[in-house]
Amino acid sequence: MNNEEIKSFIQAFEDFMEHFEAEELYYEGRMVNEKHRSEAQRIQEQEIEALASKYEVTVDYYIAEFM
Repeated sequence: MNNEEIKSFIQAFEDFMEHFEAEELYYEGRMVNEKHRSEAQRIQEQEIEALASKYEVTVDYYIAEFM
C-alpha cells in the first residue's frame, strides 16, 4: 500500500469508529429507556391489581369499568 491508500484507510476507519460510537450510545439509550418503560408498566399493573383488590373486583372488571 502506498501512503495515499494508507491515509485513505485511516480516514475511513476513523469515520467508521465515530459512527460506531454514536450508534453504541444510541443503543445504550434505547436499552435504558426500555428498562424504565418496563418498570413503569410493572408499577402500573401492581397499582391496578391493588385497586381491584381494594374494591374486591377482578382486574379485568376494574379495567373495563374504571379506566
